[in-house]
Amino acid sequence: MCANHSTKTIKGRLYTYDYYCCSQRSRYGPDVCANTHRPRAGELEATVWNLISSLLKDPVRLRAGLEELIEEEQRAMRGNPDEEAEAWMKKLAEVDSKRSAYQDQQAERLITLDELRTKLAALEEMRTVALKELEALRTRREQLERLEHDADALLEHYAEMVPEALDELTPKERRDVYKMMRLKVIAFPDGSVEVTGVFGGPLEVEASRSMKTEDSW
Repeated sequence: MCANHSTKTIKGRLYTYDYYCCSQRSRYGPDVCANTHRPRAGELEATVWNLISSLLKDPVRLRAGLEELIEEEQRAMRGNPDEEAEAWMKKLAEVDSKRSAYQDQQAERLITLDELRTKLAALEEMRTVALKELEALRTRREQLERLEHDADALLEHYAEMVPEALDELTPKERRDVYKMMRLKVIAFPDGSVEVTGVFGGPLEVEASRSMKTEDSW
Protein backbone atom coordinates (compact mmCIF):
# COMPACT_ATOMS: atom_id res chain seq x y z
CA MET A 1 0.00 0.00 0.00
CA CYS A 2 1.07 3.61 -0.40
CA ALA A 3 0.44 6.75 1.62
CA ASN A 4 -1.89 9.40 0.21
CA HIS A 5 -2.60 12.99 1.20
CA SER A 6 -5.66 14.89 0.02
CA THR A 7 -7.52 18.06 0.93
CA LYS A 8 -11.14 19.13 0.70
CA THR A 9 -12.82 22.44 1.31
CA ILE A 10 -16.23 22.37 3.02
CA LYS A 11 -18.04 25.64 3.72
CA GLY A 12 -14.81 27.56 3.44
CA ARG A 13 -12.90 25.31 5.80
CA LEU A 14 -9.96 23.20 4.58
CA TYR A 15 -9.84 19.56 5.66
CA THR A 16 -6.85 17.29 5.18
CA TYR A 17 -6.93 13.51 4.85
CA ASP A 18 -3.97 11.15 5.21
CA TYR A 19 -4.62 7.50 4.48
CA TYR A 20 -3.20 4.33 2.93
CA CYS A 21 -4.54 2.62 -0.17
CA CYS A 22 -3.53 -0.01 -2.72
CA SER A 23 -0.95 1.58 -5.03
CA GLN A 24 -1.89 -0.71 -7.92
CA ARG A 25 -5.57 0.15 -7.59
CA SER A 26 -4.80 3.87 -7.54
CA ARG A 27 -2.63 3.60 -10.62
CA TYR A 28 -4.49 1.09 -12.78
CA GLY A 29 -8.08 1.17 -11.54
CA PRO A 30 -10.47 -0.99 -9.48
CA ASP A 31 -10.17 -4.06 -11.74
CA VAL A 32 -6.59 -4.60 -10.55
CA CYS A 33 -7.36 -4.94 -6.83
CA ALA A 34 -10.62 -5.49 -4.93
CA ASN A 35 -9.30 -3.91 -1.73
CA THR A 36 -11.20 -0.63 -1.36
CA HIS A 37 -10.29 -0.21 2.31
CA ARG A 38 -8.36 2.98 3.04
CA PRO A 39 -7.17 3.00 6.66
CA ARG A 40 -6.52 6.43 8.15
CA ALA A 41 -2.78 6.95 8.41
CA GLY A 42 -2.86 8.50 11.88
CA GLU A 43 -4.95 5.71 13.41
CA LEU A 44 -3.09 2.84 11.76
CA GLU A 45 0.38 4.23 12.48
CA ALA A 46 -0.52 4.92 16.13
CA THR A 47 -1.88 1.40 16.60
CA VAL A 48 1.18 -0.23 15.04
CA TRP A 49 3.56 1.92 17.08
CA ASN A 50 1.71 1.05 20.29
CA LEU A 51 2.26 -2.62 19.50
CA ILE A 52 5.93 -2.22 18.68
CA SER A 53 6.75 0.11 21.57
CA SER A 54 5.13 -2.35 23.97
CA LEU A 55 7.49 -5.01 22.65
CA LEU A 56 10.52 -2.74 23.04
CA LYS A 57 9.48 -2.32 26.67
CA ASP A 58 9.70 -6.13 27.05
CA PRO A 59 13.33 -6.87 26.02
CA VAL A 60 13.22 -10.47 27.30
CA ARG A 61 10.57 -11.44 24.76
CA LEU A 62 12.27 -9.37 22.06
CA ARG A 63 15.60 -11.10 22.69
CA ALA A 64 13.96 -14.53 22.41
CA GLY A 65 12.46 -13.65 19.03
CA LEU A 66 15.72 -12.21 17.69
CA GLU A 67 17.77 -15.19 18.86
CA GLU A 68 15.37 -17.61 17.21
CA LEU A 69 15.50 -15.67 13.95
CA ILE A 70 19.31 -15.61 13.98
CA GLU A 71 19.40 -19.37 14.61
CA GLU A 72 17.06 -19.90 11.66
CA GLU A 73 19.34 -17.84 9.42
CA GLN A 74 22.41 -19.76 10.62
CA ARG A 75 20.76 -23.10 9.87
CA ALA A 76 19.89 -21.85 6.39
CA MET A 77 23.59 -21.37 5.68
CA ARG A 78 23.93 -25.18 5.25
CA GLY A 79 27.20 -26.39 6.71
CA ASN A 80 30.38 -24.35 6.69
CA PRO A 81 29.97 -21.32 4.39
CA ASP A 82 33.72 -20.64 4.30
CA GLU A 83 34.49 -24.16 3.09
CA GLU A 84 31.65 -23.98 0.57
CA ALA A 85 32.93 -20.66 -0.78
CA GLU A 86 36.45 -22.08 -1.07
CA ALA A 87 35.13 -25.08 -3.02
CA TRP A 88 33.35 -22.84 -5.52
CA MET A 89 36.46 -20.65 -5.89
CA LYS A 90 38.45 -23.78 -6.74
CA LYS A 91 35.79 -24.68 -9.27
CA LEU A 92 36.24 -21.27 -10.93
CA ALA A 93 40.01 -21.74 -11.05
CA GLU A 94 39.48 -25.16 -12.61
CA VAL A 95 37.22 -23.67 -15.26
CA ASP A 96 39.82 -21.06 -16.17
CA SER A 97 42.54 -23.72 -16.36
CA LYS A 98 40.48 -26.00 -18.60
CA ARG A 99 39.52 -23.12 -20.88
CA SER A 100 43.17 -22.31 -21.46
CA ALA A 101 44.00 -25.97 -22.06
CA TYR A 102 41.20 -26.44 -24.58
CA GLN A 103 42.27 -23.31 -26.46
CA ASP A 104 45.83 -24.64 -26.63
CA GLN A 105 44.55 -27.97 -27.97
CA GLN A 106 42.58 -26.25 -30.69
CA ALA A 107 45.59 -24.13 -31.62
CA GLU A 108 47.59 -27.34 -32.07
CA ARG A 109 44.77 -28.86 -34.16
CA LEU A 110 44.15 -31.57 -31.52
CA ILE A 111 40.43 -30.68 -31.42
CA THR A 112 38.19 -29.01 -33.95
CA LEU A 113 36.76 -25.50 -33.62
CA ASP A 114 33.27 -26.95 -33.09
CA GLU A 115 34.58 -29.20 -30.31
CA LEU A 116 36.22 -26.17 -28.72
CA ARG A 117 32.96 -24.23 -28.81
CA THR A 118 31.11 -27.12 -27.16
CA LYS A 119 33.69 -27.48 -24.41
CA LEU A 120 33.84 -23.73 -23.76
CA ALA A 121 30.03 -23.55 -23.58
CA ALA A 122 30.01 -26.29 -20.93
CA LEU A 123 32.73 -24.47 -18.99
CA GLU A 124 30.80 -21.19 -19.17
CA GLU A 125 27.71 -22.91 -17.79
CA MET A 126 29.78 -24.29 -14.91
CA ARG A 127 31.26 -20.85 -14.31
CA THR A 128 27.78 -19.27 -14.19
CA VAL A 129 26.66 -21.80 -11.57
CA ALA A 130 29.75 -21.20 -9.43
CA LEU A 131 29.34 -17.41 -9.55
CA LYS A 132 25.65 -17.73 -8.68
CA GLU A 133 26.42 -19.92 -5.65
CA LEU A 134 29.15 -17.54 -4.47
CA GLU A 135 26.75 -14.60 -4.77
CA ALA A 136 24.11 -16.51 -2.80
CA LEU A 137 26.66 -17.24 -0.06
CA ARG A 138 27.68 -13.59 0.07
CA THR A 139 24.06 -12.47 0.28
CA ARG A 140 23.25 -14.88 3.11
CA ARG A 141 26.36 -13.75 5.00
CA GLU A 142 25.36 -10.10 4.63
CA GLN A 143 21.80 -10.84 5.73
CA LEU A 144 23.02 -12.63 8.84
CA GLU A 145 25.51 -9.87 9.68
CA ARG A 146 22.81 -7.23 9.18
CA LEU A 147 20.40 -9.19 11.36
CA GLU A 148 22.97 -9.56 14.16
CA HIS A 149 23.74 -5.83 13.93
CA ASP A 150 20.06 -4.92 14.05
CA ALA A 151 19.50 -7.24 17.00
CA ASP A 152 22.31 -5.55 18.93
CA ALA A 153 20.95 -2.11 18.10
CA LEU A 154 17.42 -3.03 19.21
CA LEU A 155 18.52 -4.63 22.46
CA GLU A 156 21.31 -2.22 23.40
CA HIS A 157 19.72 1.05 22.35
CA TYR A 158 15.98 1.09 21.83
CA ALA A 159 15.04 -1.59 24.34
CA GLU A 160 16.89 0.31 27.09
CA MET A 161 15.03 3.56 26.50
CA VAL A 162 12.55 4.76 29.06
CA PRO A 163 8.94 4.67 27.79
CA GLU A 164 8.80 8.46 27.46
CA ALA A 165 11.87 8.50 25.22
CA LEU A 166 10.44 5.76 23.02
CA ASP A 167 7.27 7.72 22.44
CA GLU A 168 9.33 10.73 21.37
CA LEU A 169 11.15 8.94 18.53
CA THR A 170 10.91 10.74 15.21
CA PRO A 171 9.09 9.10 12.25
CA LYS A 172 12.47 8.21 10.70
CA GLU A 173 13.68 6.60 13.93
CA ARG A 174 10.47 4.60 14.18
CA ARG A 175 10.90 3.51 10.57
CA ASP A 176 14.43 2.32 11.40
CA VAL A 177 13.00 0.25 14.26
CA TYR A 178 10.42 -1.28 11.93
CA LYS A 179 13.14 -2.32 9.49
CA MET A 180 15.21 -3.89 12.25
CA MET A 181 12.19 -5.85 13.42
CA ARG A 182 11.35 -7.03 9.87
CA LEU A 183 7.92 -5.48 10.36
CA LYS A 184 5.20 -6.12 7.80
CA VAL A 185 1.65 -4.75 8.00
CA ILE A 186 -1.10 -6.11 5.76
CA ALA A 187 -4.45 -4.32 5.49
CA PHE A 188 -7.39 -6.49 4.42
CA PRO A 189 -10.58 -5.41 2.61
CA ASP A 190 -12.67 -6.02 5.76
CA GLY A 191 -10.65 -3.41 7.66
CA SER A 192 -8.61 -5.88 9.71
CA VAL A 193 -4.82 -5.60 9.82
CA GLU A 194 -2.17 -8.28 10.23
CA VAL A 195 1.23 -7.44 11.70
CA THR A 196 4.21 -9.79 11.41
CA GLY A 197 7.84 -9.46 12.44
CA VAL A 198 10.39 -10.44 15.08
CA PHE A 199 8.09 -10.60 18.07
CA GLY A 200 9.15 -13.57 20.19
CA GLY A 201 5.47 -14.43 20.65
CA PRO A 202 2.06 -12.96 19.77
CA LEU A 203 1.48 -9.38 20.88
CA GLU A 204 -1.50 -8.26 22.89
CA VAL A 205 -3.94 -6.16 20.88
CA GLU A 206 -6.65 -3.81 22.05
CA ALA A 207 -10.05 -5.47 21.84
CA SER A 208 -11.48 -2.42 20.10
CA ARG A 209 -9.16 -2.89 17.15
CA SER A 210 -9.61 -5.51 14.46
CA MET A 211 -6.00 -6.62 14.31
CA LYS A 212 -4.15 -9.91 14.55
CA THR A 213 -0.45 -10.59 15.01
CA GLU A 214 1.76 -13.56 14.33
CA ASP A 215 5.44 -14.44 14.27
CA SER A 216 7.13 -14.48 10.89
CA TRP A 217 10.64 -15.89 10.59
